[in-house]
Amino acid sequence: MIEREPEWTQEQYEYAVALTEYESTLGHHGLPLAETMSADADPDNPDGTYFYRVLPPSRDWYDYAVEMEQKKPEWSGDNYLSARKFIAVKVERT
Repeated sequence: MIEREPEWTQEQYEYAVALTEYESTLGHHGLPLAETMSADADPDNPDGTYFYRVLPPSRDWYDYAVEMEQKKPEWSGDNYLSARKFIAVKVERT
């Protein structure tokens, strides 16, 4: 008979369950839904205690480089392949 050790200890399992339960309380933005959906956050609520303000957008220069390359004519039309993946690399300026 082969005896195998458990994949996870009881403590590891409990941590994993606790993390899953915690993550289920977060929105796609990583903030607690209880806060982001609270009446306290409603900008029209005169009794609210906070609200959310959108910051000006920023640009991810890695994603920008990939998007600009994907838009080149040589990668579109009959030469388009959904399997083609673009990877950018950091280049030091000289």
